[in-house]
Amino acid sequence: MSKNIAFWPHVRDIATASFRLRCHQILEGLSAKGVECGLYNKSAPPPHTLVLSKRYDEKTIRHAASMRARHGTRIVLDICDNHFYSNRNEPIAITRAELLRNAVRTVDLVVASSEELAKVIRTEAGQDLAITVIADTVEYPSTPDTFMKLRNVLAEFRLNALRSWLNQADRRQARKIIWFGNHGSGFADGGMADLLRVKDIIESTNKECPLTLTVISNSKEKFAKLIGD
Repeated sequence: MSKNIAFWPHVRDIATASFRLRCHQILEGLSAKGVECGLYNKSAPPPHTLVLSKRYDEKTIRHAASMRARHGTRIVLDICDNHFYSNRNEPIAITRAELLRNAVRTVDLVVASSEELAKVIRTEAGQDLAITVIADTVEYPSTPDTFMKLRNVLAEFRLNALRSWLNQADRRQARKIIWFGNHGSGFADGGMADLLRVKDIIESTNKECPLTLTVISNSKEKFAKLIGD
């Protein structure tokens, strides 16, 4: 068996950050260094190492364990989110957490995106787990070309309007705060709502040193409800 690496992601959409940062870009980087790698294909010969990218459902883990038993394939699970956490006792969230516990105990190596996540994984599934921490790759800003701007005229207009508003705010001595991320999760409170936990601090600090808060997210409605005032 050649020392090739196959990635088996939970989705294959480049617009999904976990796939783009922790699978697609990694494959590009490894390929550039001459490493034999690619996306997992069940019809291809079994790889030397199989990386399960945020993929830990029961069927996948059973299939991976079978590959290891039959072909000696090394199984790695890459996790970049805390899917153990939920502040709602919903059956689907409880089941998801249990699937993840079973997965991290089954694979040969767990890769976590941060030291804090590694601590959570050990607390949830065992202190003796083999865990390596690999942070997300650096993603440089993407400047849209003219064709992309023409395809997204409304978005370009809104961006220019935001730039104009920020310039008119004239916060030359201000500290600029930018919050970026999804508005929340279906299994737990959080996301944009976490800003409410520091609302009093932001408002009191603003009285001493003017602040600007820019929220970049995927729910204008939630922004208006939580942060709009």
